[in-house]
Amino acid sequence: MKIGILFISFFIQITAAPRPYFLLIFPKVIPADGATKTCIHLSYLNESLSLTLTLQTKKNTIKLLQEFVVDTDWHRCISLQDTIQNIDIAEEANLNLTGGSDSYRFEKIKKIYLEKKKKNGTFIQTDKPVYKPGQTVKFRTVTLNEHFIPDLSQIPLVIIQDPQKNRISQWLNVTTQHGIGDFSFPLANEPLQGEYTIQIHKAGSLTYHSFTVEEYVLPKHEVQLKLPRAISVMDKEFTVTMCARYTYGKPVLGTAVFRICRKSQYFWQKVNSHEMTNDYCKEFNGTTDISGCVSKVIYTNYFHLRTPVFTMEFIVEAKLIEKDTDQELTASGKISISTQISKVTFEDVQDNYKTGIPFTGKVCVEGADGSPLSGVNVIIQSRQDLSEILSTNERGQAYFSLNTSAWNNQVISLSAYQEGVPRNRQTLFGKIEPYSEAASLTVSPQFSKSKSFLRIQSSMTSIVQCDKDFEIHVDYIFNRKALEGSPGNMVFLYLVMEGRRIVLDGQKQSNIGPSGSLKGTLSITVSLGADAAPKAKVLVYVILPNGELIADNREFTVSKCFRNKVKLQFMEPEVSPATETSLHLNAAAGSLCALRVVDKSVLLLKPEQELSIDKVYSTAKQEVADVYALQKEPPICRPPNPQAVANRTYTQIPPSVSNEMDVYRIIWDMGLDVSTDTSMRKPIFCSLKFTDTVSEMYDIPYMWNSHAFPEAAAVRVMKQQANADRLIGLRHQTG
Repeated sequence: MKIGILFISFFIQITAAPRPYFLLIFPKVIPADGATKTCIHLSYLNESLSLTLTLQTKKNTIKLLQEFVVDTDWHRCISLQDTIQNIDIAEEANLNLTGGSDSYRFEKIKKIYLEKKKKNGTFIQTDKPVYKPGQTVKFRTVTLNEHFIPDLSQIPLVIIQDPQKNRISQWLNVTTQHGIGDFSFPLANEPLQGEYTIQIHKAGSLTYHSFTVEEYVLPKHEVQLKLPRAISVMDKEFTVTMCARYTYGKPVLGTAVFRICRKSQYFWQKVNSHEMTNDYCKEFNGTTDISGCVSKVIYTNYFHLRTPVFTMEFIVEAKLIEKDTDQELTASGKISISTQISKVTFEDVQDNYKTGIPFTGKVCVEGADGSPLSGVNVIIQSRQDLSEILSTNERGQAYFSLNTSAWNNQVISLSAYQEGVPRNRQTLFGKIEPYSEAASLTVSPQFSKSKSFLRIQSSMTSIVQCDKDFEIHVDYIFNRKALEGSPGNMVFLYLVMEGRRIVLDGQKQSNIGPSGSLKGTLSITVSLGADAAPKAKVLVYVILPNGELIADNREFTVSKCFRNKVKLQFMEPEVSPATETSLHLNAAAGSLCALRVVDKSVLLLKPEQELSIDKVYSTAKQEVADVYALQKEPPICRPPNPQAVANRTYTQIPPSVSNEMDVYRIIWDMGLDVSTDTSMRKPIFCSLKFTDTVSEMYDIPYMWNSHAFPEAAAVRVMKQQANADRLIGLRHQTG
């Protein structure tokens, strides 16, 4: 009996665990009040680590963080508000991050910029815009910072000047009530009439507000003439509407007369044309309805819209004769006549694309008056041989999704235009031809050495509602090789910025690894409040096991709101004259509220001076620092291949600042900077200067990580170097 022995061997492939990485991310310009954050992330730690972050100025060294980290993935954002307020503000400072364990150590110092002073916005509000001689001017002022928090300090100087710039009143070192300054000033019985100016001097800035003093009669009526902003030369008709109401809301009944004219640009003799007289005018009559409005449809064939000898606008004059009193109310306006019948624009698009992830966005089509055009066919062309036809919806929008797989890392030019309409302005045979304005867009490929990408989707709504939950959808595509050694959970981190400030941060884990899905969509839920309005910039980033940092950013418009809510309403919608009424005010406990009650008729005299949420935002919220005025760090150039420069004398030229579409630029464009040992920059060509015996120099470009470039680029480098070798050899022979 023979006994066989069977040997079975097992081959187990053991993938090495990824090495640790660190990432420090921070605003390049720190606000003077320090109301922002700096964030640290450690990935793939295999042992405990001691971590320290300090802020260093010429006079101060402040420890921001000292932590003993034991987690494999660790993330922390540190507020700088208390720190910045307790140091002498300097123009520059350094962030110093050090970490160390038995096998992993790092130390990085990065320069940051500190604003020298806080920026506030001052508001001045008078109780009404126009005063009669002898009346008392009442006004309030408040200074707010970017968080809409009032400045409680004294007001150094308040001045009132008359129309001749004479100082007629002033207040010094005024103490405010919880930030609100309250003032009154009696006018003389015979003052100079005209525009007066209030000046507030505070926090090194000067704020103006004007009011008018004149003998006036309060208007009894409010008249509105509603006209289209513009019409195109192809429009067959348009509508004009006139509405009139008494200031207490009751509609005015009567008869309206419209006069609509198109003026001639030249004096045309009748012999030239029996139709082309000096002006083209028509009158229309109508009676107001129960709402106090009258509308007329105007047909355009009479006005020769495509004849260039007339001005490209309508002048509209309207007159309403009140029933019973025969009092006349007037209004006037203009309507532009445009040869551009439509305009096509790209919206919700980025200036880069990620190979393997569809490039999405929408095209919008609007008419000459700015209104959306539905049912319009739009052609989107990405290359000469590739186009797509879309039809706009009721909002004048058409969504598109383009496959990027065949774009081959090339710069792509996109165009969108209305089908069947010329795209250039022209005049043929004395007549104006209509045209449509096309849209164009150039997108560049985003660089990733592993071809792994993130893409934040655009919002389905044009405006994100403040203080409401909002879902951010992130598309991802990973290279399987880049995930080798992954523990199975991928950590997605996100930051939300408004202006120069990081206002929100967080992370979300997803089960993505070598055995999981390499392509999909992740959802992150955030609530964007007043501190993120009106423009929230979102950054989502991931550190891959191979040490590559991938990221994407996108800006969202957030509806304007305030952290403290207030409601004000009359208890009765309508009361009789000379009777009492009540106001109901609802606000958070402890709120200081300033009220103003004034006849609506007064506000009709100068409605543009009314305080609004838009005015508060534009004054209190500051401009974003221009990060492009700051110096980017140039990429690191590695030494050349020793064989390529053997027996050669050369000088390495410092590389210039790169503006390539890589993760470093994505982060920089948000006003952020990073300190990290991850890979995030696109390799660039650098230069060597080779010197021969007669000191002539030749620029020989070379690159590192040449595998990241097309083969043709590497061949070009070799050819250029060979040419330089040949030239140097010839020089030696002739010498």
